[in-house]
Amino acid sequence: TDETTDGGTTPPDETEETPTEEEPDEITVSLTADPTSVAGSQRITLTGAIEPALEDVVLRVERRLEGEDWSGFPDANNPVTATTRSGGEFSTWVQTGRTGENEWRLVTEIGGEEVVSDTVTVTVN
Repeated sequence: TDETTDGGTTPPDETEETPTEEEPDEITVSLTADPTSVAGSQRITLTGAIEPALEDVVLRVERRLEGEDWSGFPDANNPVTATTRSGGEFSTWVQTGRTGENEWRLVTEIGGEEVVSDTVTVTVN
């Protein structure tokens, strides 16, 4: 028979799920904020990179305040954007007077799929 009793095989139902969980060409976007604690209206620099490295990808900045939904910043119809350079890196900056925990992310669409960066939290005092 093709079966073994030494535990050396994986049941077929477990191996079949693996390819659907991760796509081999998954696009990820890293994001960091500097500084992570600011006074109102102080500049917050958002930097990161898209992997695999893609040039000229436009990412839009979104913010979420405590208990609220994500929305384009500063305005859903006219958000701040960052465009990736040849190595996939990007950098932009934002300013806000809204005190408390401000969560930031960058979003784009590639091949019809939404790509969302890591989330960073900046405390505005």
